[in-house]
Amino acid sequence: MLNLSINIVYLIDCSGSMGKQSGLKGLKRSKLEEVSICMRELLSRPGPSSLGNRVGICAFRQRNLAAPEILDLHHLQATGAPNLYDAALEKLTYFGAEGGTPMNAALEHALEMLEGSTGDNTIILVTDSSNTVGEDPRMAIYRALQQDVRIRAVALGKGSDRKLLERIAVKTGGTMTLVEDSKALRDALEWNGYSAALPSSVAPAAKASEQLRMALGRLESEYARDLVDSLEFVRRKTALKQSLHEVALQTKEVREKAERELSCLLMEKNAMMGRFSDIRRRYGSKEINRKAYLEQSAPLEDKLAALKDDITLRRAILELPSEEYVSML
Repeated sequence: MLNLSINIVYLIDCSGSMGKQSGLKGLKRSKLEEVSICMRELLSRPGPSSLGNRVGICAFRQRNLAAPEILDLHHLQATGAPNLYDAALEKLTYFGAEGGTPMNAALEHALEMLEGSTGDNTIILVTDSSNTVGEDPRMAIYRALQQDVRIRAVALGKGSDRKLLERIAVKTGGTMTLVEDSKALRDALEWNGYSAALPSSVAPAAKASEQLRMALGRLESEYARDLVDSLEFVRRKTALKQSLHEVALQTKEVREKAERELSCLLMEKNAMMGRFSDIRRRYGSKEINRKAYLEQSAPLEDKLAALKDDITLRRAILELPSEEYVSML
């Protein structure tokens, strides 16, 4: 397994129903308060430590017909100190629970936040209801596929629209988790990234490269704190780089093959997205209605979701160290 760098945006439903103390077994406070507490526990402990991991938190609701309210509680930024998210989660509680659920507007906002991000891009949508105002959230599937963003849905209780949430999640390569007991909420909110299952031929090399990278990181830290002198630092770093170079040589052919395959897969994806874009254009110009749009886009969504896994695998293989990468260390 090889973990890609992680970019997570939490979308927290703050509609009126989230303010109720109902819908989950063992609930001792409102669902919104429970989500806030669980997220505080989750984010207070060290998360994945790979360089480049980022987390953002947004709240959404709509109290009138004018416009949805989407509040950036914590901008998408690198993870850091355990208390980094405290202010954001305090704002979440203060924001409160009122109005309806503009799910599509919230998803579009999160997709904008993730635009241009590389690695494992995931939206975690936390809601206890259905889309009650605005455009159908299934319309966001197109852009999620275009940007290689997975949508994970956390459905709080049986009042949530599980069929809708499952479609949005599965079509984008994500998952839908139904939470019926408050004790299961924290695990459902877990933010570990997607792990690509590498071929058995390169899995040992991937594990070795991760261990060597971690050893290099520890060595750099020790040197920065004057725990090793310059000569020892150079000696150990040279040995680690040599080991990484050997891994790079072992996986060179696999990486080159993955690069060629990735190029072909991306061409296939672009062709499918072109057909998908034409369906969206016809919907936008009112040549077809929403029902026809969803029927025509469904087969393409299925193919693109499957293609997404193949693309992710090749990208994971390309995360293995190359000779050029080692030489720059």
